[in-house]
Amino acid sequence: MKTEPTKPAISLLVLVLLSSMIPGVSAESMRITDTHGCQLDYAIKGDALTILISSESVPVAGMDVYFRLNDETPVHTMTNDSGMTAFKPLSIGVLKISAEKDGEAEANETELRVLEKESILQIQAPSSALRDELLVVRIVANGEPVAGVDVYFRLNEWVPVHVQANETGIAAFKPLVSGTLQITAKKDTFEPATTSILVLELQKGDLNDDGKITAADALIALEIAAGIRPFDAAADMSGDSAVTSLDALMILQAASV
Repeated sequence: MKTEPTKPAISLLVLVLLSSMIPGVSAESMRITDTHGCQLDYAIKGDALTILISSESVPVAGMDVYFRLNDETPVHTMTNDSGMTAFKPLSIGVLKISAEKDGEAEANETELRVLEKESILQIQAPSSALRDELLVVRIVANGEPVAGVDVYFRLNEWVPVHVQANETGIAAFKPLVSGTLQITAKKDTFEPATTSILVLELQKGDLNDDGKITAADALIALEIAAGIRPFDAAADMSGDSAVTSLDALMILQAASV
C-alpha cells in the first residue's frame, strides 16, 4: 500500500514553530521611560512630564497612553511619531502610566511619585573640578538655597566625605586626586539629589588654556605677578603659593623645551 508523502505537513509544522519564535511587540519588550530612555524617577507638580514608549529601543507611535493620578479618571493621550507624549500633573501623589495599541500590544504599568518643586533638592556644581583646588557647590530647591543639607563627596569609590551646607546652601570640598567625584545631597522632607563630575589634573604653565606652554603664558604670569591679573594656581611653577617673576621665567624655559 502506497503511503502519502509527509513532507508538506512537516514543513507546515516547522513554519508554525518558527513563527512562534519570532519576537514581537509585547509587554516584556515595551518600555515607558523618560525622553532619554532612562527609568522614570518622579514628576513635578505643575510641570509637563514627557515620556517615551519604545520597543527594543525603537519608538512606538500611535500608542494609547493613560495617565491616572491618585486614582482619578485616567487622562488619555497618544504617542506621536517619535513615540512621545506628555502630561501635566496638577497635584502631588501617585501617578500611574499605562499604554496599549490596537487592544493587543501593551506596556507594563509604570508608577511614580508627583512631588512639589520646593521639596526637590538640586546640586549646582561646575562640570569639572581641578585636583588640589577647592570645589564649591550650592544646594537649592526651586532656585532657593537650602541650609543644613547633608552633602557627601565620594571620590573614586572611596569612603564619602560628609559636609553640611551652610545657611546659604554652600558646601566645599578639596579633591586630592583626579578621577570621578560623586556628590549626593540629603535632607529630611526633601527629595535627595546626586550628580557626578570629573576631577582633572591642573596643567601648570598653560595659562591661556590652549593646550600648550608658550611665551604668551609667561607674559600672563608676569601680569599676575604685577597684580594686573588675579592669582592663578596654574602659574605657581615653584610651588610656593605665590606667582612671581621666577614663575614667569620657569614658564618661559618650559616653552623653549
